[in-house]
Amino acid sequence: MKQFLLIIAYFIMYANLAFCQDVPQTLYFDYKEKPVVGSQQCDFYVFHTKAGKFWHRKGYFCNDKTLKFDGYFSDSLGLKKEGNFVKYYPNGYLRDSGRFADGKEEGIHLSWYENGLIRKTFKFNDGVKVDTGWGWYRNGKMSEVYITDKNGDGIESNYDEVGTLLVEGQLSKGKRNGIWRVVDNNKILSQVVKYEMDSAILITNYDESGVETGVGKSVEEYAQFPGGLDGWRMFLEKNLKYPKSAQNHGIEAVVKFCIIIDEKGKLTEINLLGDYPSSLSKEALRVLSKSPDWIPAMQYNRKIKSSIIQSITFALM
Repeated sequence: MKQFLLIIAYFIMYANLAFCQDVPQTLYFDYKEKPVVGSQQCDFYVFHTKAGKFWHRKGYFCNDKTLKFDGYFSDSLGLKKEGNFVKYYPNGYLRDSGRFADGKEEGIHLSWYENGLIRKTFKFNDGVKVDTGWGWYRNGKMSEVYITDKNGDGIESNYDEVGTLLVEGQLSKGKRNGIWRVVDNNKILSQVVKYEMDSAILITNYDESGVETGVGKSVEEYAQFPGGLDGWRMFLEKNLKYPKSAQNHGIEAVVKFCIIIDEKGKLTEINLLGDYPSSLSKEALRVLSKSPDWIPAMQYNRKIKSSIIQSITFALM
């Protein structure tokens, strides 16, 4: 009798577990995509539902409830994408669109800038870049092109914003492989990178005269505020003023911008991403306009123009 009751108990526990997996869930995440409890510190939230043999996930920005992404997964943890998947910017413009099979890219994948201009169009087979793909700068000039066979073996070329060839190298199974030589706008050697299946295993830098200066640390470095995250926090603490009207009405928001930073580190464009309370967006714009020059992005040992998405959080304590 005890054995029978034990079997019944296990059956009920398993049935409850299976049932719970089918119940729609709302999950919250911060800007680093780490899970958080509740909506207080969330950057986006996800509706997670069982749909046949797949799991459907729709993500929304916490600030204004606009769609962040929409797609299906073959696993309950949301690790393996399956079928069509789309991502959006906070302003509602499409960011990425493509199809997946068992977590790998398939077919044509498209990417756009936050203003709606096309950024990339690549073709994949079982997660490998194949055939021909292109990338473009914001000014419409081509930034990259690759040409491969059905196995992803071929060449890739990268250009600057005026169309000058900067680097060209071999692709193996869609990944960078072998020696890639980089020149600057004056055709002077600036960096040599040895790749092993997309990993830069040896980087050698050269100065403006083409003289070797030693081993480099990285191929790409993102633009950053002077002093990094600590410097950004101190800048906001010193300059940001939470509007009294917003405080009195309990108004909170995470105001997001797309910032264009030129080769000298100057902010040349500041574009709001989404609709925010007027007093908060105005204050955020005011503070950004006071920003000192940033450390510009680096690519192949040269300073480049770049864009980043930056946010300013207004939260009542």
